[in-house]
Amino acid sequence: MKFTSACLFVAAALSSACTIVHREPPPQLAITRRVADYSTYNLRRVGLLPLGGRALDARRQQEFRQAFLFEFARAAPYEVVALDPTQIAEVDPTRPHERGVYSSRTVLELARRFRLDGLIVGEVTQLEVYSPQMLAVQLEMISAETGLVIWSSSVHIDAGDVGLEPNFEHFRRQQSEEGPASADLQLTLLSPARLARFAAYEVARTF
Repeated sequence: MKFTSACLFVAAALSSACTIVHREPPPQLAITRRVADYSTYNLRRVGLLPLGGRALDARRQQEFRQAFLFEFARAAPYEVVALDPTQIAEVDPTRPHERGVYSSRTVLELARRFRLDGLIVGEVTQLEVYSPQMLAVQLEMISAETGLVIWSSSVHIDAGDVGLEPNFEHFRRQQSEEGPASADLQLTLLSPARLARFAAYEVARTF
């Protein structure tokens, strides 16, 4: 009887061990580059400008701004400060955020006025809001010290690509702490705002 009980205990333990799943993070989707001396820049406060792109109306631009601010603020090793159109208009009344094109003078003046060490500018180069959704974003960080691009990142998301399933699942698990609605995978695949969060999350993974 003792032998049988011992065998049953070992079998149960082995069965339990087999149910443990070690999930490795999937490959990063974003391609990020830094200048060779990136680590020498003192980045404490970095501004995030509204993303440009022909596919973005005012409402969609606001959704994307919130998505990237949320994910960047959680992962970046510096404070991320989102600048709104009113603040930008104080420096450049031509409303460059509507075109997604900022002059060097505007960028450096914004950095000086709001005490920023750098500014992230970006453009949505592709957006398909109908299933399967597609989203492509390009970002650059400009140093307030030198006026040069010191960091860049790009990400392309095709919601219909089955090869991205591990990334979507990883994102869903990471967002599960926000509640069932935030972690709903179908919502990510169908909502442009949620897909923007996913794209921002993938870029933030490279920080």
